[in-house]
This record gives sequence, C-alpha cells and structure tokens, in this order.
Amino acid sequence: MLLVCHMGTGGSIMLGNEQNNNDYNDGDGGNVAIFHAKPRVCANATGKDEGIKPARSARKLLTKKLAHSGLQLVLLLVYPAEPNFVGSFDIGEHVYFFFRETAVEYINCGKAVYSRVARVCKKDTGGKNILNQNWATYLKARINCSISGEFPFYFNEIQDVYQLPTDKTKFYATFTTSTNGLVGSAVCSFDINEIHSAFAGKFKEQASSNSAWLPVLNSKIPEPRPGTCVDDTSTLPDLVLNFIRSHPLMDKAVNHEHNNPVYYKRDLVFTKLVVDKIKIEILSQEYTVFYIGTNAGRIYKIVQYLRNGESKSKLLDIFEIAQNEAIQVMELSQKRKSLYVATDYRIKQIDLAMCNRRYDNCFRCVKDPYCGWDKDTSTCKPYEPGLLQDVGNETYDICDTSVLKKKIIVTYGQSVHLGCFVKIPEILKDQTVTWYHHSKEKGRYEIKYNPTKYIETTERGLVVISVNEADGGRYDCHLGGSLLCSYNITVDAHRCTPPNKTNDYQKIYSDWCHEFEKYKSAMKTWEKKQAAVVERKSSVSVSTVAIARAKPTRPPVQAFAAAAAAAAAAGLSEAHHTAVIPFDIGTFSRAQSKIDTDPHGVVTPQNLETGPGFPAVKSNHRAITCGVRGGQIFPTRKFDPIRQLQMEPSRGCSNGSETLFG
Repeated sequence: MLLVCHMGTGGSIMLGNEQNNNDYNDGDGGNVAIFHAKPRVCANATGKDEGIKPARSARKLLTKKLAHSGLQLVLLLVYPAEPNFVGSFDIGEHVYFFFRETAVEYINCGKAVYSRVARVCKKDTGGKNILNQNWATYLKARINCSISGEFPFYFNEIQDVYQLPTDKTKFYATFTTSTNGLVGSAVCSFDINEIHSAFAGKFKEQASSNSAWLPVLNSKIPEPRPGTCVDDTSTLPDLVLNFIRSHPLMDKAVNHEHNNPVYYKRDLVFTKLVVDKIKIEILSQEYTVFYIGTNAGRIYKIVQYLRNGESKSKLLDIFEIAQNEAIQVMELSQKRKSLYVATDYRIKQIDLAMCNRRYDNCFRCVKDPYCGWDKDTSTCKPYEPGLLQDVGNETYDICDTSVLKKKIIVTYGQSVHLGCFVKIPEILKDQTVTWYHHSKEKGRYEIKYNPTKYIETTERGLVVISVNEADGGRYDCHLGGSLLCSYNITVDAHRCTPPNKTNDYQKIYSDWCHEFEKYKSAMKTWEKKQAAVVERKSSVSVSTVAIARAKPTRPPVQAFAAAAAAAAAAGLSEAHHTAVIPFDIGTFSRAQSKIDTDPHGVVTPQNLETGPGFPAVKSNHRAITCGVRGGQIFPTRKFDPIRQLQMEPSRGCSNGSETLFG
C-alpha cells in the first residue's frame, strides 16, 4: 500500500491511500512526498517538518529530491524502498523518471526486479472524478540492458542514469545483476526516440491473476490515447482515466543502442556514472568518455567511438579513489576540466586530461582522446593538432618510431630480463602480450614460454635463461599488433670486464653458475666413459707383471720398487703407480698391472680416458690399488680425477721390504 503526503498550494497537508504502487499523487503545482509502507515523516522541499512526526522505531529514510520547472517532488522512501528512483529529467512537455521495482508482470513466475522509465505530462493535475489528485498521464515501460544472444543475459537493476547537458536525446545508465546471484555490471545507452516508440506502442494487461501478461488489442484503447498531454487533465473522459489506472505498463521494452552494452564486467558493482563528449575536428571524430564509479572505490574510464558505423568501446584506465569505499557522487566540471568524486569519507578531484602524469609511453597515450604523443620530446600532452593519436587503433605501427630500442650486451651463460613496464597497468593484465625474436638463423619467430629457456614474468616481461650465441638479435614485445618495446641483445662469449657495479657482480655470479653447470656435465660424461672403459676387454699396451703368492718369479714389492727406481732415475720426484692384483683362493692366475706415471702425482680424466683399461675381475678375485711416492709404496682406496691423491700406509701394500700380501 502506498500512502501519499500532499502539500497543496496553501501549504495544507493531506494524506491519501493508493493501492497501486505505480500511481503517484501530484499536487496542483505544489509539492508531493511519497511514502511506502507506513508514513514516518512528511517534509516539504525545504526539509521542514509539516506535523507528522517519525515513530520511535522508524528505520532510516532515503531522501531523493527531483526538481523540475513547474513540478517538484520530494520522495521519502523507507529503506528498503520500492520503487527505487535513480534519476529524473525534464524534456519537452514530459518529465521522465528512472527507477527499479518489483516486476508485476513476472510475479506468476517468481519475484524479480526490473528497471523502468516512467513518463508524466508537466500539466497533469489529475482527473476530475477518477484519479482525482493523482497523475492521469502516468505510463511506464521496462528498460532493457542485456548481452544479446539466443538467451540474453540481463542486467535488471538500474543504479544510476546520466544525461549530457548539451544533448537531450541520449540517456546513459549503469545496471547490475541481482546481488543474490552472479554479480556483474554494465553500462547501456538509450535514445529518446526509442523511449517515445515504447510509449507509443501497445499496452500490457493481465486479464486475471492466473493469466499471462499480454498486449492490449488496439480496439480496446480509448480516445484520446491514454498518456497524451492535454491542457487540462480534469477534462479527460472517465473511460480514459479508468484505462490508464489499470494499464500503466507498456508492452514494449526500451532497448539499448548498438545491440550490446557499452561496457560490462563481472564481479563488479557499478554505482555512479558521468559522461563527457570530445570532438576532434581535424580528425572528424567524436568520442564518448564514460567515468564509472564502483562500490570498491574505483573509477573505470571507458571510451566509445564509431568505426565504419559500428560502435566500439574499450577500457582506458582505472583510478583508485578510496579502497573499499563506495563511490556515492560524481560530477563533471567543464569549466575546470575536472571530475569530482565523493565517498562517505572523502572527496577527490581528477583532471580529465592526465596525460604526462598518467602515460609514460606512446602506446597508452595515443589511445586516450584527451591526449596525444609528441614524438619529438617523447612525452604525452593534452591533444592538439600535430600530436600522434589513434584511439581506434587503426594504425598499428603509429608508435613504432617512438618506441625506445634498447641495446644490451650480455656474456655467455648469463640470464637476461626484458620488460616494457616496471609495473604493468591493470587494464593490460588480462590482455595477451607476445614476444618475438629476430635471429640470424631462424629469422622472426614467436617465443614459446618454457621453464628451461623462456619465462614470462608477472609484469609480462621475458627472461631468457643461459644466453648463448643463438640468442642474440632483436626481441620485440607486441600487444594487439602494436609494438610496446624492443631490445637488441649482443652476446659476448669471450670478453670479461672487471666488475664495478652491482649488476656486474650479479653477472659474474651468473657466469660462475654457468661454468659450474658445465663442470658437472663434463664430470657426468667422464664417469660414463670411465665405466665403459673398465668393462671393455681390451689388451693392455703397457708391460705387465705376473704376481703370484705361490713362488712368484718376481715379488710384487720388488716390481713396485723397480718402478719407483725407474721413476727416480727419470728425474721425477713423485710418481703414481696403479696395480690391479687379482688372486684366486687356491691358485693365482696371470694378471695385468698398469703403471701410469704422472709427474704431478695427479690422476686426471685425460690420463684415464687415454690409458688402456683393465680386465674385469671375477667374483673370486680381489684387487688393491697402490701408489708410490719418494720410493715408498702406499695404498690408495679410490681414484679422484680432480684432487691430488691422498696416500696413507695401509695393510695390503708393503713399504719396500715386506711382501705385498701379508
């Protein structure tokens, strides 16, 4: 039930009950206050109490002032209110209201909220007998903002509406989905002619409570047509007044322009909207710029333009106003070329042309209709003839000559980072950035990311791992066909300069890591080859000595001593000798021993790789390795291909006077 508080021309207060929530009292040129549920307070346009006091348990009131020439409304709605008004406009002989309310035409299927545009004549003073002191020309129609398709996705709840002061033919509004489901928001634009068409179309009716809502036949519509503006609405026939009281809803919905929203985004709630128009005379182009506030304290800057008669729009920028504070008010000042934004706790001013302070590269600068790129000074400036601008991205290479091409000299094995942004703008985070390499061997090719060679950073940069000669050349970063940045890499595999900066030390550390990796790789290769050599049954090219415990022809110790003496005679202070001595439990078989002399006492991979191998030792054999230094025989338990052998006396080798096996 709707209760209406009416302040007449004499200032008296009258209360009226109206069962239809869609019919609102007018007041013979006076002020009207509309209540939902029980009235709490009645106030005129100045806000003064007119005698109806609020109840102690009264909930918070939402006040909305709608001002027009000749008609002034103050809507005091108990929260939550139905309908929820978001704006009104004075156009010609009508006043238009934009609001959202529970959809009566959907009530048989469940509860849903629809957005509406309503219209009433300025000279409406109500009927004489029927609709006395109620609007006699009030009509409403659904506003449709949806993503087109076989099954359209609707944004049903209007949140704000805006009209340019210089253009009375367009409306721009923000819409959201129901907060109970998937959250999303959209901006749609509407033409006044589409609204006129809806109000000139068929009416909608429900024959009974169980019937579907259907269009009214033209034969049932009385004359003059309900909703038509007349000089005196009290002269309207009762037939017309009865019809409009029972048929305020139009059958046709008001569709938005260009078949799709200007912009839509999931997981966002748009709250407020302002719009600006920019005309670039020299380019014969007009742009519409939207500033959209959110409930998270951000402002989305969108540009809309026409290309070949088709509407295009794109996200230009995102401003952080106040984190997690809903944008409540936004106003444009053409005089100061500024946008004023307010939350519940703060107010901020934003310049419309934030060129040099916002854009540091040509790619983003030329996309903003307020700005242009000066290629002589490499700066972004407010647009004027002579500056580069390409809002519609029609010339992909417009910034190629303005892109700074950096040269980098790297050493072999170093890893290098290439990036276009220190911190990538949020509007580019969801877009695809592609890197290309121009090499001498392969020409131009797209880089495919992999964890061992090419890694993409969080800021859409590129890391090249362990650079080699093949990685030299030019690297270009592209976004949507436009060049963002370019690097020319020269790989110096020979020169090594002393470090003098932090980066130089980092490069040296990287080089050391690379050398260490090469060492480990060589070590593994050598171990594999050595294992193959041990297993290979090849003849030994050096002299062999048969050593047997049972009456040996020449004692092993004496053989080692002879080798040591031979080394000393050759002038070597230290020598290393290796003997493999297999023996059987019962009978000793012939065997081979290798004497390998190294003047430094070190066994290297080269020594081992080029020397002949040993025959395989059977399971009933065992072997011992001995070394000699300074004429003394010492055992060594294992070969170390890198470090000098550690030789210590041990059981199994004699000191020159004892037998080898004791």
